[in-house]
Amino acid sequence: MVTPPISKDEKARLADLLSYNILDTPEEEELNEIVQLASEICNKPISTITLIDEKRQWHKARKGIDGREGERDFAFCAHAIHGDDLMMVPDAKQDERFHDNPLVEGAPHIRFYAGVPLKSAKGFSLGTLCVIGTEPTTLSEVQQRALKILAKQVVTYFELRKNNRHLTEALKIVDKQKEELSSHNKTLTRLLSIIGHDLKGPVENLKQLFSLFVSGKLSKDEIDSLAADLNERLESTSDLLGNLLSWATSQLNDASLHSDKFDLHDIAEEQLHRIKRSAVAKGNSLLNKVKKGSVITADRDIIRFVIRNLIANANKFTSEGAISVALEESEGVNRIVVEDTGQGMSQEAIKSLFNWNDRRTTTGTSGEKGSGLGLLIVGQFASQYNGRLIIESEVGKGTKVAFEMAKDINMVPSLD
Repeated sequence: MVTPPISKDEKARLADLLSYNILDTPEEEELNEIVQLASEICNKPISTITLIDEKRQWHKARKGIDGREGERDFAFCAHAIHGDDLMMVPDAKQDERFHDNPLVEGAPHIRFYAGVPLKSAKGFSLGTLCVIGTEPTTLSEVQQRALKILAKQVVTYFELRKNNRHLTEALKIVDKQKEELSSHNKTLTRLLSIIGHDLKGPVENLKQLFSLFVSGKLSKDEIDSLAADLNERLESTSDLLGNLLSWATSQLNDASLHSDKFDLHDIAEEQLHRIKRSAVAKGNSLLNKVKKGSVITADRDIIRFVIRNLIANANKFTSEGAISVALEESEGVNRIVVEDTGQGMSQEAIKSLFNWNDRRTTTGTSGEKGSGLGLLIVGQFASQYNGRLIIESEVGKGTKVAFEMAKDINMVPSLD
């Protein structure tokens, strides 16, 4: 027996074969019909469409044999791929290359073989279309010509199959881009809605206050009162713009979540200090229940944003009460919990908090205006962490808000 040779461009041939993504795929009716037709035209019991892999021959379609693969060293087709035309072996027992081949001496007892190389668009032989008999014989010129025509049909099918796969992949990319564009359009629509709903009012109010200042008709007491009002409105508008910027950036950039390790106690302390003056003015006590050394892995800026918004909301709707930040842990999940003893909300009010299209201006215990935007964005950030925003509240008793997130940021899918 002569072992099939390996061509000098074998690496490139194998790469071309793999590019068709056809090895180890299910049978396809169109190719099964071709081997059936080849067997009938050539009057042979066995016919296969065989691909030559690195160490094996693999049958994409077959008639008359059970297995789908065998060793390359024993494959007649591994010899046939080195030619440009049909290779015919009238009697394998009389051919020095095959006389003691296990496939001749044992099942399927090959005596006759004829195979046509399947030449790819790049000129590589991927395998063969072959017919096999158990008796010495030959093929007529008509049969040989028919087998060559059928081999061309196999290659044409392979090329169409490959092009169709590339087209399908391209369409998937287009569909993804359409989804991203649609998402960005929704973001821009929301952005315009927010600008119209939430920013127009504050800007108009600021213009009116400035007009009063420059009129020169106000007393000192009136100026002091307006200055305090102006300062409050500027802070409110600044928070609104900050929320809007954070949300728009996360939505339009489609950025992955950053993976930072930090002590949540320090972030909570930092944000509680930020509202301390406002809390004291309203008679609210602030308590950081997060233990020192509570290290979590998350996007530091997002967690700052979450805590800042939740405690600002708690302070807005609480007077002469208490506000706390805590960390609750369970298997695979962290919950950042902000709790207050403020005015609370009804279940109907809680449901309305997450409606982008029906946001309403809210009023805090000292007349502070709120847009509800911050809480909506916090809810979206929770979704990005495979989590959720849980709100428990009772009118007249207070509210508890839990920002639930996956502990392992590596298990959270990116947004791109």
